[in-house]
Amino acid sequence: MNLNEHVKAVYNTCVLTYFLNKDLADSRKRINSIDYLNSKNLYEPFRNGDCVTVKDKASGSKMRRIVELTAKQKYLLGELKIKVETL
Repeated sequence: MNLNEHVKAVYNTCVLTYFLNKDLADSRKRINSIDYLNSKNLYEPFRNGDCVTVKDKASGSKMRRIVELTAKQKYLLGELKIKVETL
């Protein structure tokens, strides 16, 4: 890659990240009536999540699962209409 392509890739990543954060912040504002867009608390409820990766030695395939969710995490994910598989 040349420098131009690197700059474009970083720019596109930043723009996409902004829109994902904005969408999540807007959704959380709808749920909690708090503006999280420029807040360090946007992802706070998910900070202490635990996940495990299991690898099948025979096939080499991997599977990641969330170990346990708190009641607050379950509530927020439900309100955000995000489904996750837990162990």
